[in-house]
Amino acid sequence: MDLLLKAFANYILNPFLKFYLRKERGFSYKGFRLIVSPGVFHPGFFFSTKFLTDFVAVLELKNKKFCEPGTGSGLVSLFALKEGAFVTAFDSNSKAVENCKHNFESNKLLFGENATFQVFQSNLFDIIPVQAFDYIVVNPPYFFGKVTNDASMAWYAGKEGEYFEKFFQQIGNYLHTYSRVYMILADNCEIEKIKTIAAKYDYKFQLVKRKKIWWEENSIYEIRNCTWTD
Repeated sequence: MDLLLKAFANYILNPFLKFYLRKERGFSYKGFRLIVSPGVFHPGFFFSTKFLTDFVAVLELKNKKFCEPGTGSGLVSLFALKEGAFVTAFDSNSKAVENCKHNFESNKLLFGENATFQVFQSNLFDIIPVQAFDYIVVNPPYFFGKVTNDASMAWYAGKEGEYFEKFFQQIGNYLHTYSRVYMILADNCEIEKIKTIAAKYDYKFQLVKRKKIWWEENSIYEIRNCTWTD
């Protein structure tokens, strides 16, 4: 059955989505109403974002510093903000940054008056001021392949996984001893390659939650420094 569903996705669903997502589209999820611009990862048609959002929504986030690299339309960060976190979000795609800002403004009534929400255009942490976040939550571009345009940055990590090399090089500057880093990956990515890159920088993966949705299995991992002890 999984093979039939994957064939359906590859030959029918994916071509349809490429056509459908050429235009700005609306999306609603658990009280949030979003606009998703062309070229921005759509949280409604891909399984990982909603699974990660539901995971974030039950974390203890009140008055915590929350960071989301690669925010896209902003859904995950907006949920963290609603739960009382101080949110820093960023994306390398300028369209995603503007899209995220728009969705924050259009959903302001769901947040308190003192909600702290910062959005940057940044290639990973390049322009993010050094600080310690309590939570870093990321839905990365996990396919090993060449980045050809802004939209492809949501999918491809570079031929040699350059995205992950940079992520694990930089992340130590933004953590304290009790920080929590969560990353979601699907079963069709080269996770062993990603783990090998992480290990070069003394990070390891610990499975936290796994869910199969239709033909795709998504796993949320906690990323821990190998030198840390609980």
